[in-house]
Amino acid sequence: MQGLFLFGINYWLTYTGIENITSALAAIVCTSIMYFNIIFGRIFLGDNIRPIVAVGATIGLLGVSILLVPEFVDDSKPSTLEGVLFALAACVFASLGSIVSAATRRRNIPIIQLNALGMGYAATMVALLSLVIGYEFNLEFSYQYIGSLLYLSIFGSIIAFGAFIKLVGQIGPDKAGYITFVFPVIAILLSALFEGYQLTLYSLFGLLIILCGNFIAMEKHTALLSKFKNKLVNIES
Repeated sequence: MQGLFLFGINYWLTYTGIENITSALAAIVCTSIMYFNIIFGRIFLGDNIRPIVAVGATIGLLGVSILLVPEFVDDSKPSTLEGVLFALAACVFASLGSIVSAATRRRNIPIIQLNALGMGYAATMVALLSLVIGYEFNLEFSYQYIGSLLYLSIFGSIIAFGAFIKLVGQIGPDKAGYITFVFPVIAILLSALFEGYQLTLYSLFGLLIILCGNFIAMEKHTALLSKFKNKLVNIES
């Protein structure tokens, strides 16, 4: 289940979606995984919904909405809605995969074996699906193709998901899912460099709102307030 949801269907839907939208917009949509993680974590794992995490996610969603508005009002991009819906569907499966990974981590299944089997099942499923649909397997011997393939395989999959699943086991799927609110910051900057994304004051404001939500959901403000109170107590003493 982890392989099919987190490594297979999720990526298939994501790549289908970014045929119609930029990678920056797809990353923005993917921040919705935070909500799905909170809901699915409650339904399937019995986790409590922490109010502070929900508040942070809501603020982050507001920032996402600010970033999405210009894309939908642009008449030159009629297929934007289709791309967004595919990216949103990918988030649902990615969230379900995160919930499964949290359950397996609670059973102390080792991360390396867990990811190796999951990615193996996912690769098999996607290969069979490609054959059924009628796609051909092509390997392009170019620097761009081989380089991107190695990067996605090693850094974007093996290392990244190993770290993510370890994080899920340590802090739970709700907080772990909040890392997706950092994705748009990186994706928008890269998209501005390579995809022609227009970085405006409007988009920067949206990013600022997302980061504020991140700060709240990770309960960093409580740690700062605690340190501030301790300093006051020391001063009074």
